[in-house]
Amino acid sequence: MTFVPVDQDARERARREHGTSFVLEAGAGTGKTTLLVDRIEQIVRTGAARLDEIAAVTFTENAATTMKLRLRERLERARADLARPPEERRRAEAALEVLERAQVSTIHALCSAILGERPLECGVPPGFRVADDAEMDILFAEAWDEWLTERLVAGDATLMGAVDSGIPLEADGWGERSSLRGLARTLVDQRDLRPLVAESRVDPTAWRRDLEAQAARARALLPQVRDGDALGANLGALVSFAEDAARLEGEALATYLRTLPIIRRSFGHKAHWSTPEALEAGRAVAAWTSQAAAAWKAASSAALHSRLVKSVLEVVARYEERKKEHGVLDFLDLLVKARDALKQSEAVRRYFNERFRFVIIDEFQDTDPLQVEVAELLTGGRPGALVVVGDAKQSIYRFRRAEVALFRRISTAAADRPGHSVLHLTQNFRSRAAILRFVNRAFASLITASDESGQPPYEAIAPPPGLREDPSVIALRFEAPFADGEDLLRAEARALAAFLAGVAAGGYEVRDPQTGGDRPSRAGDVMVLARRLTQMRPLEEALESAGLRFTIEGGKSFFDRQEVHEVLAVLRALDDPSDRVSLVAALRSSFCGVSDRDIVAYALSGGTLWIQERGARPWPSSAPCTACARRCPYPPSSSASTTRRASWPR
Repeated sequence: MTFVPVDQDARERARREHGTSFVLEAGAGTGKTTLLVDRIEQIVRTGAARLDEIAAVTFTENAATTMKLRLRERLERARADLARPPEERRRAEAALEVLERAQVSTIHALCSAILGERPLECGVPPGFRVADDAEMDILFAEAWDEWLTERLVAGDATLMGAVDSGIPLEADGWGERSSLRGLARTLVDQRDLRPLVAESRVDPTAWRRDLEAQAARARALLPQVRDGDALGANLGALVSFAEDAARLEGEALATYLRTLPIIRRSFGHKAHWSTPEALEAGRAVAAWTSQAAAAWKAASSAALHSRLVKSVLEVVARYEERKKEHGVLDFLDLLVKARDALKQSEAVRRYFNERFRFVIIDEFQDTDPLQVEVAELLTGGRPGALVVVGDAKQSIYRFRRAEVALFRRISTAAADRPGHSVLHLTQNFRSRAAILRFVNRAFASLITASDESGQPPYEAIAPPPGLREDPSVIALRFEAPFADGEDLLRAEARALAAFLAGVAAGGYEVRDPQTGGDRPSRAGDVMVLARRLTQMRPLEEALESAGLRFTIEGGKSFFDRQEVHEVLAVLRALDDPSDRVSLVAALRSSFCGVSDRDIVAYALSGGTLWIQERGARPWPSSAPCTACARRCPYPPSSSASTTRRASWPR
C-alpha cells in the first residue's frame, strides 16, 4: 500500500523545478538520497541536461556507488518502459552509456576530474597522480627529518627555545599533537589557511621599567614592616631581583624576567606593619607579581609560537617540493588547486560552468568552507544549478573543518534570494511510530535554536502511516548463569541465532519495502550490529550452526577461517618453492588431500619437499608409476591409492 508523504509538495518541487536552486533540510530517514536520484532522473528524462553535464557529490565513495546503482536501476526501467515517449527512452539509454563515466563521486574526485580535464590552466602537471595518506605520511616524514636535522646541527635558537620551554620535538600517539612535529603536521594539513600568530615582539626593557616601578614601591614599604614578616621578606627579594635585572639586556633579560618571583597576596601579618594602609600597599605589589608573571609568560609564549610557526613553515615548503618531485597531489591539493583555478581564471570558470550545468551535493552539513567555495564557483549562482541536502542536527565531522553554521547561512540566504528556495523534508520512511514519538518528544526540548552555534530549531519527523503499534524494541533474554567474557558472548550468540532462525522461518509479519504490504519475515530483513568486530566470530559460528546464510561487512575473522588458511598455504607454496612448511600445509589441505601418512612415507623414501618441473630434480624412484606411467614420488610398490598419487603436485 502506497501513501502520500506529508511533504509531497516539497518533494515534487525538488524533482521537477529544474530552474530553482534548493536547500533541502532533510531529517533522518526522510529518503533524501532517493529524492536526489529522482531529480537526476527527471533532469535526464526531460532533456534539461545530459547525465555527463551533472555533478553529484556524495560524502563517501560507498555513497557514490550506491547512488550510481540506484540511478542505473531507474534508467534501465525508463529505457524498458514502452509507455514512455520514445524520446525519453532514448535519453535514458544515452545516459546508461555514460553512467560509469558520470561525475557521481566525492568532492575530492570531482576536483581531481576538474584538474585532470584542464591541467595546464589549473597549474598542475598533466597526468598527475593522487597519492594516498600513507605516501603523504612518508613525504611529510622526509621533509620533517631533513628540516629537524639541519636545525639541530645549526643550533637554531628558536628550536632551542622550544626545548627550553618544555615543548617536545616529537611524540607518539595523541601526544604528537602537542609536539613540534604535530605543529608541522597541522601546518601541512591546514596550509590553505594563514596561520594565526602574534605580530608583536617581546620588549623586555618595558617589562623591566614596570619591575623597577614596583620595586621602588616595595623599597619604600620595607621600613614600615618588622623583620620576620613573610610579605616583607618577599618584597625585599623583589627589590634584589630588580637590581639584578638592571645589569642584563636583550634575550638574557627576557629569560631572567620570566623567572619573576610570585608573592602570595595572603602574606603579611597586620600586627607586623605600621599601618593597615602600608599592609594593603604591600599586598598590591604582591598582586602585581602574579599579574605580571602571567602577562610576561603569555607574551613570551606568543612570541615563541610566532617564531616557531615561521620556522616550521619551511617543513611545508619542503613537503611541497617533494610532492612536485614525485608528480603527486594530496587530497587538500585537489580542493585548493581546483578552487584557485576556478577563482583566478575566467576561462576555466566559464568552461566548467557550462560543463556542469547542475551540481547536487549530499550531506552538506559536513561540508567545509573550501568545498562550499568550490561548489559556488562551479555554479556561479545560477538559479537551478545547485541543490544541496543536509541536516544540521546530524553534523558530526567538525574535526574535518566542517562548519554547520555554513549550512545555516546558506539556508537563510536561499530563503530570500530570487531563483532559490528552502524545502523541508519531514516524512520518515524508516522508523516505527513509537520510536519517532519518543525521538520527537525528547529532542524537541533538548535541541533549541541558537544563532551563535548555527543550531536550527528541532523539526518533528512524521512516521509512515499503516504500521502496526507492535513493540519497537524487544529484550532478548537467555540463560547464561555465571557466564563471563567469551562464554557470555557465545551464549548471547546462540540466543540471537535462535531468534533469527524464527525470523527467517517467517515468524514475524513485516512490511515489504517494495510493495508496501505485509508479508512473513525472512532472513534478508535482518541486520545485526556489533559494538566491536572482535565480537563477530561467536555469532558467525552460531549462525552457521543454525543453518542461516549471512554476510559479514568489515569483519576481522575472515582470515581465521580454515579454507582461507588453506588457500594461503597453496599460494605461498607456489610463490616460494623452498617454503616446505607451506608446501606440507598445501598437501594436507582440501585442495590436494594428501594424508600425513603419505607425506611421511614419501619423505622416508628419499623424496624432497620441493615444487619443480618434472626432470629438474630426480624423483626418489626411477621407475614409472604403475598408475599413471609417469615418474612420480611414489615407488611402484607403494600402497598409496591412485587418488592420492593423482593429487600430488607435478
